[in-house]
Amino acid sequence: MTNQQVWKCVRGTHAWHPCVTASKDPDARHHLRFWANLIVQPPANPYGTVLCIDVPIPLLYGSEVTRRWRFHCVCNILISVFVLVPSLGCDRKSTDIDEPDEDVEARLYALGYVESTPDPAADRGKEGVIVYDPAAACPGINVYCSEKHGNLTLFDMAGTALHRFELPDLHCKLLEPYDEESFVILTNGEGILKIDWDSMVQWHNPGGYYHHDIAVAENGDIYTFKNVVRSVEYQGETLRFLDNSLAVLGPDGHERSTLSLYGLLGHLVPEDRFPRLYAELQQHGTIDIGSGRTSDIFHANSLEILQHDGPLGPRGALLISIRYLDLIAVVDLEERQLLWSWGPGELDHPHHPSVMANGNVLIFDNRPFRTYSRLVELEPSSKDIVWQYTSEDPRFYSETRGSAQELPNGNILVGQSDRGRWFEITKTGRIVWEFWPTEAEKAQGGDFMRFTIYRAHRFVDGQVLHPELRALWDRLSRVTRTELSKCQYSGVPPITSLQP
Repeated sequence: MTNQQVWKCVRGTHAWHPCVTASKDPDARHHLRFWANLIVQPPANPYGTVLCIDVPIPLLYGSEVTRRWRFHCVCNILISVFVLVPSLGCDRKSTDIDEPDEDVEARLYALGYVESTPDPAADRGKEGVIVYDPAAACPGINVYCSEKHGNLTLFDMAGTALHRFELPDLHCKLLEPYDEESFVILTNGEGILKIDWDSMVQWHNPGGYYHHDIAVAENGDIYTFKNVVRSVEYQGETLRFLDNSLAVLGPDGHERSTLSLYGLLGHLVPEDRFPRLYAELQQHGTIDIGSGRTSDIFHANSLEILQHDGPLGPRGALLISIRYLDLIAVVDLEERQLLWSWGPGELDHPHHPSVMANGNVLIFDNRPFRTYSRLVELEPSSKDIVWQYTSEDPRFYSETRGSAQELPNGNILVGQSDRGRWFEITKTGRIVWEFWPTEAEKAQGGDFMRFTIYRAHRFVDGQVLHPELRALWDRLSRVTRTELSKCQYSGVPPITSLQP
């Protein structure tokens, strides 16, 4: 990496914590991670000049650009200690929630993710199903959602396409069975819709501010997250920020109710958040709501309806994940209260908690500040970690997104989102199935790119409701595992079967 490339990386990033660290991870040699409001800022606006660097030690020495880094590191540390830290104790004048800004709300989309990432040479050419142990893998129908191309493909364990939902004008994130006749789809900023097997739209709520996840209740209600702009008074200024509300849509797609996470979890927001928002307002005269991460104080990213009473809470309560609080929690929508929570100090920007068959909680722990991810199984009563999975070869890491689904045979289906990789492991960590999406075309500059995924999901027995889907399941079930193993690369090649 040239000095010019490194300096470009430094100037284009955003800050999160007032710290400077040097990574000892050799794999991070070319993975520079910076979080700063701006690398160079006027001295009159010190609050935003908090710099966090995570770089290999050798890169901190020996060039003009790194000498400039060290100068800014020293400046930012001194400013953090003498200016920012004393301000953290300043209380907000009011934490009352103002009415949402409807004009801004109408334009809000869920914060987006990249659609493709550079493909390392070691992964070059991996496409379709590359590992499959029929005797150990859990059978099912896999759901591939392409955020880039707007189609959803169901494919078998061999990687052969079985059915495709065509939605050319939308960018799809998730598909959930709704009933025996239809499915519900969450899009990337284009709302929620209900479709049938032939991709005919039954209704479409185009609210671009529904995001990250959907869950269907027994009564037909649909739970999701909704972005809402709110404000608080701080140091004589009105600070706007992004609140994630839990929203309930009725069977007709119309919104029925919402519950503000700020009203429920506002006391857990870190004390430095509002000084940082204040600094942004002082420097720029406004707070970036549409894409500014400082204003996104929660980043709720996953929800699941509890199916049984237990230590987490009663049946019907919601298990949710809050990325920027490092928190998973259970909330009661009826009583509007927090029932259970865990994570700060243990988790690092988590995703996709789910209740396992034994009542424990399975969590995808991204760990971007450690540059490796892990899966965690938590016993909810004692809050003890009873199992975890990490891997260096092949490296298991996804800075954003990620998913983990427990399968009926006890295996775990993992979505390593930033790499686009799906894999199924046993509890001993053995990979028994692995799938890679098609490589994208070369990007400008010659890098090979890989399409990312939002979440890996497999329909298993008990989740197959629609008659056509059931017919596919029955047909696949009649194929013996030996026969399926022999034909895993037959039929439509995976490289084309999952293309738009």
